[in-house]
Amino acid sequence: MKLVKLIYCIVISSLSYSNILSSSIFQLDTSVNSPIDSIIKYKQTYPKKALEFGFDSLKSFSEDDELTLEFVNINYYLGETFYHLRDYVSSYEYLKKSLELYELLDKRKRRNRKVSKPPWILTVMGAVYYKNKDYDNAIKFYNEAIENFLLFDPQYEDEKIYGLNTTQESLALIEIEKGNFDNAEKLYNLALSRKDDNLGKMYSNRLFVELYILSNRLSLAKEYYNKVKFSFESKGIDNRPEFGLYFGEANLIFGNYFKDKLNFNLAYEYYTKTQEIYRELNIDSGLKQVNYEIADLLITNNRYSEAEDLILNSVDYSNSRNSEKISFFKLLEKIYSITNQNDLLIASKDSIIAYNENPIQLEIQNEFNLLENLILVSDKQNELNLSKSRSSLIILISIFSLVSLLLLILFLRNNIELQRQKNY
Repeated sequence: MKLVKLIYCIVISSLSYSNILSSSIFQLDTSVNSPIDSIIKYKQTYPKKALEFGFDSLKSFSEDDELTLEFVNINYYLGETFYHLRDYVSSYEYLKKSLELYELLDKRKRRNRKVSKPPWILTVMGAVYYKNKDYDNAIKFYNEAIENFLLFDPQYEDEKIYGLNTTQESLALIEIEKGNFDNAEKLYNLALSRKDDNLGKMYSNRLFVELYILSNRLSLAKEYYNKVKFSFESKGIDNRPEFGLYFGEANLIFGNYFKDKLNFNLAYEYYTKTQEIYRELNIDSGLKQVNYEIADLLITNNRYSEAEDLILNSVDYSNSRNSEKISFFKLLEKIYSITNQNDLLIASKDSIIAYNENPIQLEIQNEFNLLENLILVSDKQNELNLSKSRSSLIILISIFSLVSLLLLILFLRNNIELQRQKNY
């Protein structure tokens, strides 16, 4: 079903409510004026700006500086930002680096010293497995992330809740893929029950829109769409772009629904609402996505010239990902095939071949395997450290027992000597 495929495009590119955009709600290992604040703020809506802040922050550290938690986290947030850009090779590179640095970090400088591995990295790993439809491994990493979030110190309760919401909403996506809609609904409600902010509730309501569309409960989907719409229209002076993003996504979901139902007028109405919002917010990746859907809709309605113009205006050769270029060129291929424009048809086919992603996917998989191996190494290191601790304790107990035994023997021997002297 086309809407199932849409789940990844809309949802998993953002890890969940908390990991998408809510920078004002959540701070991960930051100080009041930390440069990480800026990365968090822009990582989803303006990821290139977030990367600029991240790289500028890295430049402020020199090789002679002592390793800090902030440096580790900057690398993590760069990895997450690249993930939002779907540049998985760069994402894995920075996630891998942040994991390596975390292992090198003095435990006294870590927050939450009981945490064995940074749960946010585990969350991204789970998301990548989800993307690859390896649900068993995705569940494993999500559950491990939950275990580590639960080990957070009391002063980081907000982050713990934020992380639990992230992973449980991600687990709900897997339940949706498996057709277990009731389980997904329970997980979404569990996350919603912890949220006390308008933006967080708005995102949960957007998730319910998807869920009820996929489970063919249109009346409930419309009810939650209206809740998302109300949050957008009543936000007042709150100009956070997330409000527009979530409402745009809700419209995109309904647009796809009505497109699948061949109700092209309603589909076009919802698509144009999304298009207006994304243009206003300058959300480039989202705008390309909705433009693709509109162009496909125009082709279905035999409006080939309009579709072609929209596609050509949407493809940014310098900033578009190869997957985006291929998708648009496939639409052009369809147009030129129908309209018998053979020269342009051949050119479109050549472009698709040129932007073929297979070599990139192989490189991505190799990088992914490296990161997974690092996590396995981390597990083994923790086991070794635990084994060493146990061995040290056993040795200490043995030494204490031996000393105690020697003292006892000396005491008894001294008593025997005293008894002998008394007898004489």
